[in-house]
Amino acid sequence: MNILYELSLLTVKVVWKADFPAFFGNITYLQCNIFDTADNCTQSTRQWIGGPRYRSLCHENKCDSSNKYEIMNQASCLYTLMIRNFTEQDVNCEYTCSYGVSRNRKNLTLDEERFIYIPQVEEIKEEVIEKYKTLNWKINITKVFPKPSCWTDLNGKSLTADIKISVTKPGFFYATDLQIDYNVSSCGIMNVYCHLGDYKMSIASKNIESCQGAIKSSSKNTTIVVVLIVSSLFCVGMVLLVYFYLKKKNNQCCYGRGDCNRTVMSYQQRKQHLRKATDAENEDMNDEDYKPSLNRKTIKSEIKAKAYRNVAQASRSRRHRQAVDSADDSPEKQPKRGKRRKNKSESEATSPKRKKGRKKNIKKEALHDAVFDNIETPE
Repeated sequence: MNILYELSLLTVKVVWKADFPAFFGNITYLQCNIFDTADNCTQSTRQWIGGPRYRSLCHENKCDSSNKYEIMNQASCLYTLMIRNFTEQDVNCEYTCSYGVSRNRKNLTLDEERFIYIPQVEEIKEEVIEKYKTLNWKINITKVFPKPSCWTDLNGKSLTADIKISVTKPGFFYATDLQIDYNVSSCGIMNVYCHLGDYKMSIASKNIESCQGAIKSSSKNTTIVVVLIVSSLFCVGMVLLVYFYLKKKNNQCCYGRGDCNRTVMSYQQRKQHLRKATDAENEDMNDEDYKPSLNRKTIKSEIKAKAYRNVAQASRSRRHRQAVDSADDSPEKQPKRGKRRKNKSESEATSPKRKKGRKKNIKKEALHDAVFDNIETPE
């Protein structure tokens, strides 16, 4: 009988392992598998020993009074230890799972691929500085494990090139500083992620709205530029229009004279200009040194022009007298009854004053011709 019992003990096997990944600050499970097919794991006592001070943690289903440890009743051959508030003191120490005289003792060693600490909200500090089209975002993580690998994206588009990562290890955990310098070109939600081993977590997020102001400002600047260009073209057009109008008006005022001033003058300015010209001419005539430039050609031309004017005026006077005399002697123009009444033009033409004035003009012309005939032409 004793021989059979000893053989049964030799066939019993105990193996424990941790349920990974293990999260610091949460619950961690150590699972103990008992292989006793003969007695169905009921013939011997079960126990967990270990921890920072390597002491008895649980005996069968009873654990110490600290409420840190507890046994999970899953099956008779599955003896699982639950550790609440798993901390850095619970790692790098030995744990033993025993079933009767059979036991498995080993060290729970820290591993950066299987142990994770997720930083709490108070352990993440942010500083945001928003300038025109520039976002400066600083994130400080005071406690994290393992060493993080971080990146950022905007609306799903990676912005890894705009992030700088600085990681230090002041103690058991890591500390990380993130610096994000982004030139704002589009709006949206910017997210910061970190890989803690194989675990992906979101560190922070920010809604970028300043680009709307940049877009509005850009649109406003474009509108201002367009308005300035249109206003400038309009002013240039008006200046050209006024210039050509004044030029045309000045040409009309000049009547083809070469010495005409090219600026259109008002009535008062023209009057003053003519007065000054007349005064200057009178001063020149009164000057003793003033001598008109007379030569043979100019005298002959003036005499010829005067003769033409006298002939034309005499011809007009003669035709006028003939018309008046014929009108007085025509029987068709006489009224049938009474004396014909002369109209105004006929009365003026035959009036004594009119005849006297005509005789006076003829005398003046004769006198003038005599003066020109006595002028000696210079050699």
